[in-house]
Amino acid sequence: MNQQSEPDSTENTYRYHHVSAEELVQLSPQELLQACLEVRRLLNISMGVLYTPDSTLILRAVTIDLLYSEAEYLSRQPGASAESTVTYDIKTVSQRLGIRPASVRDAYEQLDALGGVHILARQFPGRREQQMPLPLDDTRTGEDRDETPS
Repeated sequence: MNQQSEPDSTENTYRYHHVSAEELVQLSPQELLQACLEVRRLLNISMGVLYTPDSTLILRAVTIDLLYSEAEYLSRQPGASAESTVTYDIKTVSQRLGIRPASVRDAYEQLDALGGVHILARQFPGRREQQMPLPLDDTRTGEDRDETPS
């Protein structure tokens, strides 16, 4: 029996994710195969997320956005690995997907509970500095202010 095996270079990286169509034409056959396998892996994972029966549409959308963003990050950072720590801004994800920030945060927490991501720490923007109180007049009456101490 003949067994087909994937090339050894099919690690969990997405080196060719950001490559344009013009650049794909210039790739060697081995690199083109690797690019196809990377896209296929990403599509298979996305299909698995879409066909998950016990998740909400928001959780599915946030998960696919997270997968795509991670693949994009790995393709643009040559030394990055799948285990590297990445920060995702909930407000940016919320605006990109058109979902309320609280729903995006809930989806990340659900993914953390399911083991899909590992949230190391939550960072909140610093509080705005309170405006210094304006200098107010003393509570003395007008007559008291006119008197000068002798």
